[in-house]
Amino acid sequence: MTIAGPAQRQGSAAGVPARAAIAWSASATVGAIAGGGAGLLTGVLGAGLVDCRLRTAGKFRNGATRWWCVSHQAYWGVNADLARADGRCRAASTPLSIALDPLLIDPVLLAAGAAPLRLSLQDGAIAVQSATLDLRVPALALRAVGVFRHPAIDRVDVTPPALAAMAFADGCVDCARCGYPHLDLGAFAVRAHRRHTCGHCGNDSTHSASAIVSNPLFLLRERVGFAP
Repeated sequence: MTIAGPAQRQGSAAGVPARAAIAWSASATVGAIAGGGAGLLTGVLGAGLVDCRLRTAGKFRNGATRWWCVSHQAYWGVNADLARADGRCRAASTPLSIALDPLLIDPVLLAAGAAPLRLSLQDGAIAVQSATLDLRVPALALRAVGVFRHPAIDRVDVTPPALAAMAFADGCVDCARCGYPHLDLGAFAVRAHRRHTCGHCGNDSTHSASAIVSNPLFLLRERVGFAP
């Protein structure tokens, strides 16, 4: 069987414009919150449905091509996926939490203020406080130019699960394959470990030098400063 490339399998509806948005799952164990540009997504965003974004992720044990869906943090390419032939991963119909047109903050610009940027969880929302800000949002993005090893990363999304995981984070490991920083969520955010599955490309063979709970927000806080 000939395996089509990701662009041929994406399930994006024709004519649906991309929109700046942040999507997240409360049940994920890994995530992808570091990226570049405006953070555009497509899909039926008002219903929490995001189009799959598939990237090659090595091979299955039988030698078949394996793909990783960044949107839904799931692998694609097993027989059930091939039988559907719709370019959608197994989690595509599961609604995600969505923040449309999210707030973008540059923490470096706030660093000189009378009060540093402070982020906290309040009833499932994120409270944003500084000398000039006092508001609550479902999610937001922080500018992160030059903070991470991968040159394409210039922003980090702050979602409720990622901010909650900061209570246990003690480092940030980069994927050995794609170079993107790793985010541990759920059960993996409360137990330090050495092997990490990348939420950006699906590589599952990155090992940190010691057992850690990895979170890109940890490194961003160390480099530019904010108080979660």
